[in-house]
Amino acid sequence: MNSRVLLTGVSSFTGYWFAKLLSEYGYSICCPLPREERQYEGLKKERLDSLPQEVEVVYDSPFGSSGFLGLLDSRIDALCLHGSYVSGYNQSDFSASEAIRQNLYNAEAVLAKAKTSGCPRVIWTSSVFEDAVELDDPKRGTYPVWYRYALSKKLSGLAFRSLCFESDIGFSRFVITNPFGPLEDPKLCRLMANAVIQQKVFEVRTPHYVRDMIHVRHLAEAYIHLLRLLISGQDCLELRPGEYSGNLGDFAQTFVSEISKRLGKSCRVERLDSMVFNEPLSLINETHVSSLVKVYDPNARWDELAGFYSSN
Repeated sequence: MNSRVLLTGVSSFTGYWFAKLLSEYGYSICCPLPREERQYEGLKKERLDSLPQEVEVVYDSPFGSSGFLGLLDSRIDALCLHGSYVSGYNQSDFSASEAIRQNLYNAEAVLAKAKTSGCPRVIWTSSVFEDAVELDDPKRGTYPVWYRYALSKKLSGLAFRSLCFESDIGFSRFVITNPFGPLEDPKLCRLMANAVIQQKVFEVRTPHYVRDMIHVRHLAEAYIHLLRLLISGQDCLELRPGEYSGNLGDFAQTFVSEISKRLGKSCRVERLDSMVFNEPLSLINETHVSSLVKVYDPNARWDELAGFYSSN
């Protein structure tokens, strides 16, 4: 019998890739989404339309709702909580309290139903930005924009972990850094790819930030590695996969070089001399993804990404 998982957040960039590869690896997947189908537009709709037919997507079933609880009537081998409240996460008026409320809505009932249905484990997705949140930080004043979202994620995760322990359900944390790949959001890598295609100079505005960038397919394979470990009965409280660790100036040079040579384009990277740090200087993971995937082939991933950019 195929392992069956319930995966939230499938309309997101990483959630799409997790669902896609889980299906390719033979897992049975049920993916609840919080809104009605008509409310998913643009890139989110494109991702959902691109999912394998075998993936079951259930709309209008937010976490903790009666519709969500009904999905737990069937056997679930893992409750994979990848989705979270992200509305306006990069805005100064982001509501951390509303995020925590929605992330934990009816959580006790969800875990009770999961327990009754025989679900033994939860995989909770975290952001590496949570590492920069100090719960006993004595500072006063205004925090940077990213802090509220990171705080909501950290507090939600800590609370859910405690509820899992209380319910005697396993809890594992999967920590994401900075994935990139096909169907990504229009952020750093998409901007770099556009510069390559247009053969323009790309300016790295924060070249001194130290970050962990990872091909999204490799990230998804690391997620499946964790799931496989847990289903086989092994313990893994936390997994933190990374790939390209270093400053963003160096990564930009690597990215532009790899895409340029595949598309036959030229693009020069220019590092701005910025010493303004509105985000933590260093946010990286510790386990290189090559030790977590069956076949580590970064060249194939660069080929895949260049092909996507050339046709989009």
